[in-house]
Amino acid sequence: QKFDDNDDDDGGEQKNKAKKINIQPDKLTHQLNKYQLRALEKSLNCKNFHLIVGLPGTGKTSTIVELIRQAICKNKMSILIVSYTNSAVDNVLLKVDKLAKDSKDNQIKMLRMGRKLAIHKDIQKYSEDHLTDNIEEPEQLEEFYKGLNIVGSTVLGVDHPLFKWKSFEL
Repeated sequence: QKFDDNDDDDGGEQKNKAKKINIQPDKLTHQLNKYQLRALEKSLNCKNFHLIVGLPGTGKTSTIVELIRQAICKNKMSILIVSYTNSAVDNVLLKVDKLAKDSKDNQIKMLRMGRKLAIHKDIQKYSEDHLTDNIEEPEQLEEFYKGLNIVGSTVLGVDHPLFKWKSFEL
């Protein structure tokens, strides 16, 4: 989607939504340019989906990470991160992991779906194999899945049983 100052397209925003989610400015949002801020606001308020597209180096990943931070820390949403490639999912999750460490934020409960060997070594601690190692009962597994607020997967992983128990706001 192309963004410009005169663009009145609602980008899939809900007209009947009870409450519009506004960006809560702070020192991290001030690092984004006007196009990133607009993508952030449209993404937080979209009805079905909102694509953030751009050439390499234009700030897509930074915008997505800020979207995640705003959605989880400020608005208590859960998020599904999906891409065609493992590296794209891992790039976002690496930045989210760094953000969580830097802010000492314990609100982030993240799961990286997929084969452990295909997952970046610094993200493997969030792999399903690692996080569910001590779970023995199906009820425990269901409760674990329901407690997540970030799940990262490639498009091939979206047929996982997790999606029977878990829905996402974003």
